[in-house]
Amino acid sequence: MLLHYYALAGLSESAAASGDWLKPIALLLASFRNLTLNMLFNLQHRSFRHNILSHFYKTAACFAVYFYNQKKMKKICIAVIGIIFTVTAFTQSTNVNNKMEQRFTVLTLGVDKLEKSYKFYHEGMGLATKGIIGKEFEHGEVVFFELKNGMVLALYSRDNLAWDSHQQKGAPSSTEFSIGYNTRSEAEVDSIMAQAEKAGAVIARPAQKTFWGGYSGYFKDPDGHLWEIVYNPGLIPKD
Repeated sequence: MLLHYYALAGLSESAAASGDWLKPIALLLASFRNLTLNMLFNLQHRSFRHNILSHFYKTAACFAVYFYNQKKMKKICIAVIGIIFTVTAFTQSTNVNNKMEQRFTVLTLGVDKLEKSYKFYHEGMGLATKGIIGKEFEHGEVVFFELKNGMVLALYSRDNLAWDSHQQKGAPSSTEFSIGYNTRSEAEVDSIMAQAEKAGAVIARPAQKTFWGGYSGYFKDPDGHLWEIVYNPGLIPKD
């Protein structure tokens, strides 16, 4: 943040010296542009307020630094810049202390044979990926599948996962958790279940009507991870 203000000050002073009135105006427009972009792309994000305040302070700093070059305004502008630095530092420190958000970004599945699991999800289920990466590092081999809404499904050796997390590797269990995949119809449930079985999955429970009015089935991937393919009339995917 300080570096940002330092750059603004340098540009503003050079603009005043050259008599170029367009540069300070361009700085202000750029700051307002950043403010607008944050309003468009961060409306649903917890840090929205922080982003808005941050760009507001940058914009105010543009004004303050520019008018600092006017002889009669120096004392006032020094005070304004001091207030901006103080409030910005407070805003950033309070943002760091926020609690965990209601989301997760990466779901990592521990697998016994990375190559086999990679082929199941990529070739069998059709998930796009760049393949097994990180081979140049010890404990580094991993597969990433970029999913919708910014989420990632990762495959990582169970041995490496135990090493990385400082945990003792235990016996795998299919009942520790399940991964839910919602569909738009009952026919889509049947289609995906058939695709999984063809790719080598074990059908844990064939698709059927549920007691709550939906339709679902379970399959296990090559490492025993449990997937529920489900049609829920009250939870239809939007895209």
